[in-house]
Amino acid sequence: MEKELTCVDSAELGKASRIVDAAGRYIEFCKGTFPNELSLNELKVVVDCAHGATYHIAPSVFRELGAQVIAMGCEPNGLNINEEVGATDVRALQARVLAEKADLGHCLRRRW
Repeated sequence: MEKELTCVDSAELGKASRIVDAAGRYIEFCKGTFPNELSLNELKVVVDCAHGATYHIAPSVFRELGAQVIAMGCEPNGLNINEEVGATDVRALQARVLAEKADLGHCLRRRW
């Protein structure tokens, strides 16, 4: 390295801030990507969130698009992502779709 590293007080690094309505904004963004000519009205959809980051967003997106939503994989603990759920193991989703007589199942996965 050409320059020597220096340490600075944390107060000089910047400020963190929260966007209070970030989830709502993201839900609206997701809904905006859905084709206007399609509808989820009257569809029963099982949404497998894989205990991942979308556990509180994805069900709302599908619900606001008109689907009757059955959510699963919505209990993340920081260690259980994709544990017996999600795209890495679709057996639970398949079973739930059949048990609920759902029209379709959708599973989310972690992106690397």
